[in-house]
Amino acid sequence: MESWIDYVLVLIHHKKILSLLIVVMMALEWRRGSFKGLVAYAWMVTKDIRRQTLPVLCVAGVLAACIYGDRYWVDFFQLLSYETPEFWIRLGAHLGDKYLLIYFLLIYYLFTALKFGSGRKAVAHVVFSCLLAGLFSGVLKLLSTRARPLAELGPSSFLNFRQGVFGDDGMFQSFPSGDVTIVAAAVFYLMIKFPARIYLWFLLILPAFTALSRIQLEKHWPSDAMAAFFLAHAAAIFVAGHESYSKAEKNS
Repeated sequence: MESWIDYVLVLIHHKKILSLLIVVMMALEWRRGSFKGLVAYAWMVTKDIRRQTLPVLCVAGVLAACIYGDRYWVDFFQLLSYETPEFWIRLGAHLGDKYLLIYFLLIYYLFTALKFGSGRKAVAHVVFSCLLAGLFSGVLKLLSTRARPLAELGPSSFLNFRQGVFGDDGMFQSFPSGDVTIVAAAVFYLMIKFPARIYLWFLLILPAFTALSRIQLEKHWPSDAMAAFFLAHAAAIFVAGHESYSKAEKNS
């Protein structure tokens, strides 16, 4: 049984198959009306962001300070990750490597087969949060083209467009961390969706350990992980807000 499950996970882990499953899931939810009014809501949020200059500047300031201090913070986080039990570091790295999306997709199709409508929809929105956060992350990676710690160019090596956009190894696509973004987006959405369930706060250890694993492997700087948390929170707020917007439109 275990080998069969491992075979299925490895098969789904293939990028093309995983992408196809996500497209099918999103198409099904679109037909069921889960994303009704999404364009109108997105336009409303865009107009509102234009008035939120101060919070945006504060976030930019925090990230700038983190980037400036990366050279000093990296040793601290490396030490912290080495002192963390190996199980948690490996779990964090495992979840960030597409497996979290695979697990949620499997749950989604299980709930669909069992006709758990509300549960199915919640899982679909978790995946949507991850996809939206991942999209933001991918765009920022290509715009910033920051060198990873393994490149040994220092934390201030940005705008390496030739290597970052046309290179094959992703050595210059460090900012922000895509793995941390996806895991954090799922956790933040669940926390916003079910605010009364305080125990969900403990799930924050998952993206935290994912971040530690990426820093330990010298794939990301601490500020890459910090930016990932900001992006994930923004994506989760957007998706949860769209749900509230859709319910209000339906009841009006």
